Amino acid sequence: MQHDPDQTPATAPDGIASFPCSTMQRQMWFLDQLSPGDPAQNVAMRWELTGRFQTASIERAFQAVIDRHEILRTRFVEHDGEPMQEVVARFDLRPSHLDLRTTPAAERPLRIEEIAAVEAARPFDLSAPGLIRVVMVRVAGDHVTLLVVVHHVVFDGFSIGLMASEVGQAIEAFEAGRAPEFAPLPLQYGDYTLWQQDYLASGVLVEDRAYWTDAMRGVPYFEIEPDKPRPPQRSSAIARLHRDLGGDFGDRLATAAKGYGTSPFAFGAALVSGSLHRVTGAAEVVLSTPVSERSEPDLETLIGPFITNQILRLPTAAATVFADHVTQTRKVVDGALTHRNLPFSTLVEIVNPPRDPSRAPIAAVAFSLMPIFTRPHRYDGFAFASSPMYNPGSAQDMRILILGRPGGWRLTIEYSPELYEQRTIEGLMTTIGAGFERVFQSTQLTLADLPLGAGLAARGGLETRALKRIEQVLLAHPDVAAAAAVPGSDAPYAFVSPDPQSLTPLETLPAALMARAAADLPANERPRGISVLASLPRTAAGDIDRARLPEPPQAAPTAVMVPPVPAALTIAEITDSLAALWADLLSRPAPAHDRSFFDQGGHSLLAVRLMARIRQGFGVALGVRTLYEHPTIDALAGLIAAALKPEGPATEDDWRIEPLQTEGSAQPIIAVNDVAIMVSALGHMAEKHPATCVRLFDGTRGIDQTERTFEEIAAEYAKVVRKVQPKGPYILFGVCVHGNIALETARHLQSEGETITAVILKDVWEPGYVARLKSNRSHRWLERIYAFRNKVRMVREGTLTLAAMLGSYRILRKSGLLHLLKAMGLIEKVRATDLEPEQERFVAYISRARNHYRPQPFTAPVLHVITRITPRGRAFAPSIGWEDVVTGPLKTLYIDDIRVHRGLEFGTAELGREIDIFLAEQAARAAQ
Repeated sequence: MQHDPDQTPATAPDGIASFPCSTMQRQMWFLDQLSPGDPAQNVAMRWELTGRFQTASIERAFQAVIDRHEILRTRFVEHDGEPMQEVVARFDLRPSHLDLRTTPAAERPLRIEEIAAVEAARPFDLSAPGLIRVVMVRVAGDHVTLLVVVHHVVFDGFSIGLMASEVGQAIEAFEAGRAPEFAPLPLQYGDYTLWQQDYLASGVLVEDRAYWTDAMRGVPYFEIEPDKPRPPQRSSAIARLHRDLGGDFGDRLATAAKGYGTSPFAFGAALVSGSLHRVTGAAEVVLSTPVSERSEPDLETLIGPFITNQILRLPTAAATVFADHVTQTRKVVDGALTHRNLPFSTLVEIVNPPRDPSRAPIAAVAFSLMPIFTRPHRYDGFAFASSPMYNPGSAQDMRILILGRPGGWRLTIEYSPELYEQRTIEGLMTTIGAGFERVFQSTQLTLADLPLGAGLAARGGLETRALKRIEQVLLAHPDVAAAAAVPGSDAPYAFVSPDPQSLTPLETLPAALMARAAADLPANERPRGISVLASLPRTAAGDIDRARLPEPPQAAPTAVMVPPVPAALTIAEITDSLAALWADLLSRPAPAHDRSFFDQGGHSLLAVRLMARIRQGFGVALGVRTLYEHPTIDALAGLIAAALKPEGPATEDDWRIEPLQTEGSAQPIIAVNDVAIMVSALGHMAEKHPATCVRLFDGTRGIDQTERTFEEIAAEYAKVVRKVQPKGPYILFGVCVHGNIALETARHLQSEGETITAVILKDVWEPGYVARLKSNRSHRWLERIYAFRNKVRMVREGTLTLAAMLGSYRILRKSGLLHLLKAMGLIEKVRATDLEPEQERFVAYISRARNHYRPQPFTAPVLHVITRITPRGRAFAPSIGWEDVVTGPLKTLYIDDIRVHRGLEFGTAELGREIDIFLAEQAARAAQ
């Protein structure tokens, strides 16, 4: 059977009981209101079953556990602004099934990892009962991998072991032909919430509140300084690194802790906080840590979220002896556990930190040290074991996890790739791992004696902070996808890559960015120049590889000769002509010859126009950056005079053609209106392919909005493609509506007798399929719901503004509500998208033509990559309509996320590998 990603449950019955939410659930519910469907609140598990068992027994076992625990049949509703939980009589789980037995054995582990990542990140709807899903992956006849995902609002870490044990017992019972014999539960989770409500109302927290008020007075916000500029609102996406600590680590940790009369957790917290002090130099390290609330025996058999977060505020000074630090840490941990009943939300109220959507409250770093919850077990006929789970996200900048597994202990650091580079985390892992080795040998060393991982000593210097400020200013510009500032002999220099959605001419970008830097940075911190690269070099981990950045150019004007004008001009004549140009553009009768163009009212658009007028009038093509470096009439006149000397002609480039990668001997690839994704994918492909972007729009040239058919527009693109590559075979690439152009351009070239090796599409809807979808009311609403959730996610990730999300709905634009919100200062502008106006009109123009277009059958190979922005499931065709058009080889595959945003690359490495595979498959097919 095929894996069904939607597995929509049957309609749930009415609630049979209603309870208040626990303090932890209220917190989870509130976070879901802020970021609906945030995967950071998902708990993902992976269990391995080997031996003799029936699929039906596994399904019945999960159903038995759901029937037993009301919390797994619960939904969340709002009554008068307050969340309540409602239990339904029955929730029928519908596991998904995937069979990998036909997949080559060597490829199965990676495939399972991919499926696990997708399942872990899929959102839940808290208003629907049964916040659990299960995928059963058949690996072999006697081996099934279970991927189980449960929302944190009904689950915690301790519940993992409970569920695994009960599922295993139930499978064994059903295989033996009997019902599972569970001990009766003393109470349900709803009973606990009623007790907690009475407990908190009784006034018993006065002492706990007093303790935490004193303990948190003046608490600093501790964080490890990011490598990258912190975005205004950080997403919950994480990356992770692992390090095995050795088979005897658990015994050594227990022995060391016992020697100081403390717990392994407190000893580990002492070492980790000491290591973080070495990295940051902070006088206090503040950590968040989860604490169980299962203080009563009756709660030990209940599945549910019996957990809270506590704060460990640990003084750290370089001269402190580690043994004394262990003693101090033990006292802090004991105090936190003694007063753990205070809800974390109340603790946040006490501290009242500044509200910052890019930061977790109070603590940016979380710490855990514990054995895993699921132990391997041998049942009659089969074995049950766990594999490392996949956490899809985190609210913290970083989580440091030390977990004991049957094969030994492991250090894992989960971190935000939006903030940290992998090399920093590698250095931190070395610091912590080597630190344990040192203190196991002797605890009489000071915190200053703890080892420090490679590359961490220089973090946080004045020069580093200045470079980060430059990068932050540049990344704030809407046309910049990535930025890297590097030190220079006299001043820093910066490199940027353009945003993939930007159609602004690249030659205008450096001047605009230099103007932004001049406005936002003091004079002694500004870069001396900025270069635009199609893509910044990356390490294998996806971080910017600064060592591979080109050498900053020498401070010199950028001038390209075109055929000179016949008449020789004196410097005075050039100066007078320039002054007339400036007067016209700046609407100034007599512009000053020694004052900057920008100081006299010039801006980036006028700069572009000035350069165009200079090309027309003098026959000299100067880059816009030249105007910023030589912004006065006198200085610019000198450059023009020098350029007019007979030094040989050069022709101006065709603005419709943007080279992406010039080197390489593999078949060229032509991208339609896309730069960043293609360039990023090229860097991960096995062979070097020369690549070019073709476009029919330039913001300085306007748009020819003559009504044309989509086929006619594609024919224009075909002409530009032939200018890049006169003869085939061709490979074309396109995203969304530009993918429609790529395919129709390929069909046009094919009709002229050319060979098409492949067309590569990303998230491209077939227009006829869209029309059919809109005629089906239920399918239309499913697509609208999916699109809305996707836009909410994009707003949360910072890839879509709230104004653009609201403006994408015609009813809101027509109602005048958006203009009211703009007048109130709640949104910056009224816009249907985040594109610049000219770009928006261009995309709207070709989209209108696309909507009336119905593609003819296409016989060439097509690779269609679907990401999470495209709906999937029973209601939607896997390739969203191309199955009915492409008569040649069509391969449709799923990659969760493909984008390049603010210097981060998502999914482009996998895209590059899949293009390699597809091209190899077509080469083998052609050779047959």
